[in-house]
Amino acid sequence: MNMGDRWHLKASVLTMLLAMLSIAYGCGRTEFSELSGSISSLNYPNQYPNNIDCTYSIRPPGLHQFVLIGFTDFETEARHDTVKIWCYNVASSTRTFSGQNTNVSFQLNPCNSVKVNFQTDGSVTGRGFNLIFNWLLLDCGRTEFSELGGFISSPNYPLQYFPSNNCTYSIKSPGLHQSIFIGFTDLDTEAGHDMIQIWCSFNGFSFLTFSGQNASFSSFTLQPCTDVKVRFRADHSIQGRGFKLSFNWTLPATVSSPTAETTSMSSIQTQTDGLPDAPFAILAALGANTLSLLVVVLASLLGVSVFIIILMSIIFAIRRVKRRKNATKTGFDVRGVMDTRGCSYDGYNLEPISNCQRFVSVNSYELMDSANDKDEDDLIL
Repeated sequence: MNMGDRWHLKASVLTMLLAMLSIAYGCGRTEFSELSGSISSLNYPNQYPNNIDCTYSIRPPGLHQFVLIGFTDFETEARHDTVKIWCYNVASSTRTFSGQNTNVSFQLNPCNSVKVNFQTDGSVTGRGFNLIFNWLLLDCGRTEFSELGGFISSPNYPLQYFPSNNCTYSIKSPGLHQSIFIGFTDLDTEAGHDMIQIWCSFNGFSFLTFSGQNASFSSFTLQPCTDVKVRFRADHSIQGRGFKLSFNWTLPATVSSPTAETTSMSSIQTQTDGLPDAPFAILAALGANTLSLLVVVLASLLGVSVFIIILMSIIFAIRRVKRRKNATKTGFDVRGVMDTRGCSYDGYNLEPISNCQRFVSVNSYELMDSANDKDEDDLIL
């Protein structure tokens, strides 16, 4: 037996011993339920055995449905010894790796259980593989901001954001501040598909949209504004780092027309010849919400005034009817009657036509008439 045959014999014996070791010890640990961890092939970083078929299961510990997976080392016989990874509830998510694939990372979403299968044939072996996994919650993080200044970033920033992301953030003024400066410090999204929309809440039809990579040109000011909305939407395909922006509230200055650095969300600009500019500047500083409240108050006052006028008209009409009834009870019509001083009376109203004041006795009734006294006590028994 020559040296070559002896070497092949020794290699075969070693392979058989490794295979027996695989059978004896199985595939090692195959169930994982931590938030993060690592999985490696049998006997890593030494040569893995031939003819093995090991499947590992990675389950989230809670409601996590987003998992990041990456290889720190990978060396197998190309096209013969393979590693397959897929989401258990999504068969089409299977990814196959073979040969030398270092620095490979990807994500599965949504997913509630990941399977990793490692198969080898009966010939060449290598170091195998070592992978790491990390489960993440699919949430937007903090979404409400009310400080004078701060930062907002996409979920998982500066790593890749989640596919099918849909998050809305609110930036509210902490006081009388109605001017806000916003600037992107980083922006990396799939151009035309994953985008950030920014608008003032009282003017939701005027969106500022950003997508792609143009952070160095994306800074602007919104005024007047007290509540800013930032919406980040992404599709299910390509992801990037996402975005990071800064904001800073300032007290409103004199309202001016937009420039290259300033974007005004006000859609109405008022200009009236012959009137001072101060009232319009004050109205602009008050903001749309205060103006709306002022209109409501004025409308309420107008309604109360109309109600009072109608009520007074009803009261006067009732008093006139009562006077007519009282005159009817006397059984005496004094229309055209004149007293000794020439006071003439107009029917049942008992109101003197001419300016006079006189007592006149008629059929044991006394009439007291005065052009300045029209109360119900004008008729005295």
